[in-house]
Amino acid sequence: MALFSASAFAFSGVAAEAADAPLPFTPPAGWPNALAAGAPLMPQAKLTLKGPKTGDTVSQSVVIFTKTPTTGALEDFANQGRLGLTMMQGSVTGQRAGTICGEPARFTTARTAIGPRPMLIEQSFVVDHGAGYATTYVRDGAAAADPKIEATIAGLCPAQIDSGKTSELPPGWTATIGSTLNMLGMWMNPNAPGSMINLLSMPYEGKTLAAFSPSSFQNLGASNPNSPAFTVDGVTDGTLCNLPARFFTSRVVMSGVTMTMKQEAVLANGMLYILSYGRIGTQAEDPTGVAAMKTLCPRT
Repeated sequence: MALFSASAFAFSGVAAEAADAPLPFTPPAGWPNALAAGAPLMPQAKLTLKGPKTGDTVSQSVVIFTKTPTTGALEDFANQGRLGLTMMQGSVTGQRAGTICGEPARFTTARTAIGPRPMLIEQSFVVDHGAGYATTYVRDGAAAADPKIEATIAGLCPAQIDSGKTSELPPGWTATIGSTLNMLGMWMNPNAPGSMINLLSMPYEGKTLAAFSPSSFQNLGASNPNSPAFTVDGVTDGTLCNLPARFFTSRVVMSGVTMTMKQEAVLANGMLYILSYGRIGTQAEDPTGVAAMKTLCPRT
């Protein structure tokens, strides 16, 4: 999954992680990391709530609270969130104004799909003391919302989100400080604007990568006329650093511009690492970017 802007990270449940941790690959020399210390406007996941486990992880409800430094107004922050939804192939179905803990807020609902399964996304946005707080609730679109968890969400003020404290959760729900899907870095090619490498990590319960497929992206794009057109050109299985790996090549058309992507997923110690190299289709491959993709080697 390649993501192309900080606004998408902030509102898709992908959280920026501290950039001082050892990396499982060697970034290209001279490519600055947008997540390095002092990088502006990068989101931080504060709290993740997970619903009861179902027959598959796709239909499991998830609520993610993120915090992003912002100097903008509430409406600008909410508009960034709607842009993030578009990049997630979400179709906005409703917007309204309201309040959260007495502060002005904006609320958005959207629909998308993961493969054949419809999904519903509910988001809220509030700005408090120079920071934007976004809440993203993703659930099975064919199931009713859990009123108890919605009440919990509505009662969480920015100060509580910062502390990671929640009220008592409904049965089967769990809380985790931070996010289960983390952005470990985003390196920008200084010689090719729009070209970048990013690295994600997430817990993965499977023993193999057989269930990790890009087919859901194809279905997402086909179901929403407002979403970027996503085409998977190739999928191969192999190894990288003596670890199970799956390699993808794909293209995505955004606002008339074609992005070409190379992606690789490596499984190690119950964690999935996804390294993506994206560039504008008219740009030539950068040899240093290609070489960096071959260095992914998580510690085992």
